[in-house]
Amino acid sequence: MNGDSLYAGVSVPGQISKARFYSDFPIALDPDPDFRIHIYPNPSSGLIKFIWPGDQKNPMEITVFSLSGQKLISNLIYDYSGEIDLSGYQSGIYLVVARTENQVITKKIILYR
Repeated sequence: MNGDSLYAGVSVPGQISKARFYSDFPIALDPDPDFRIHIYPNPSSGLIKFIWPGDQKNPMEITVFSLSGQKLISNLIYDYSGEIDLSGYQSGIYLVVARTENQVITKKIILYR
């Protein structure tokens, strides 16, 4: 894969294990302080709302991934706010990737039942 790498380690008495995860999108939060997306509530029981202070001429692509890298939802947003319904998915941690023509933001959301 050509994406970024993320390492996670688990310590068990007498053993050390290490797992390597790959991502095809940048693992970074808010790379440009002027480019923001507000996602709430977090944690959520299913309906995720967001506010994006962007311009309506250039859309933002919102994509939700599981931690295993499976793409679950992808939408183009032309407005300043919107929502995504994750009520059909299991409790857990998900990644929301917001992408415009020039910027990418990755945010973690927690879904609970």
